[in-house]
Amino acid sequence: LSIIDRKKNMFKMAQGEYISSERLEGIFLRCSLVGQIFVYGNSYKDQILAIVVPDPLSLIPHCTKAGVPDVVPFRTEGWKEGFATLCRRPDVREAVLAEIKEMAKENGLKGFEV
Repeated sequence: LSIIDRKKNMFKMAQGEYISSERLEGIFLRCSLVGQIFVYGNSYKDQILAIVVPDPLSLIPHCTKAGVPDVVPFRTEGWKEGFATLCRRPDVREAVLAEIKEMAKENGLKGFEV
């Protein structure tokens, strides 16, 4: 058994700015379409990276309401495969990203934090 976690919750970006990954994760988790998120930064890079897992309880109804074709309802036969297909769609990815950007704007995050 090994437990893997961050060594530090803050990191310095290439341009010298400090970023708190836990703070960003907390802000972005308030997005209704985000189920899980992991923020990663490297002091040799000038951008951060986020791995986002959408929340199926929110994403599936959102896509149904938006008119996305072939949406499989949650917890029915084949919903997991249908959810994976939804997550690969560019328009669905853009919807999740738009919500993340809106949350960043509401919380006054700087450009290098998004």
